Amino acid sequence: MCPPLVAFGYRKGYKSQGPIIPWFNHPGQGIQIIFSEDIEELIKKGKIAIRNLKKIK
Repeated sequence: MCPPLVAFGYRKGYKSQGPIIPWFNHPGQGIQIIFSEDIEELIKKGKIAIRNLKKIK
């Protein structure tokens, strides 16, 4: 089973990171991804792709 993907937050010109997402509905456990470049630019350049992204409350 694949882990959930991270919903990304970003600010232009800042290093960006994804918030921690609960790991299989276990609060306090999750994954975090940190990028050294602006996520919006990486997506435009085709360097990363976000698939199966669901809104998390």
